[in-house]
Amino acid sequence: MGSAKARDWAEVQLLAKLGGWEPHKDRQPGKITLQRGLSRLLDMLVTQAVLSQYETTHHGLPPQIAAFLHNWGGTT
Repeated sequence: MGSAKARDWAEVQLLAKLGGWEPHKDRQPGKITLQRGLSRLLDMLVTQAVLSQYETTHHGLPPQIAAFLHNWGGTT
């Protein structure tokens, strides 16, 4: 059961970092930080789905958005 706890903690830490948490020795992330991280993760997934759908429907992204994503490091 120790490995499950370690995996769960890694997931919590990832959500916490997305929520703006800075790791501290004696302080764990709180509910608000975790909620913020989950919200940001869901926003990213929705954005990816919308862009993918647009790209499929329109055979590409608008040039300025494609350029922005290319310069940002995203895939186009």
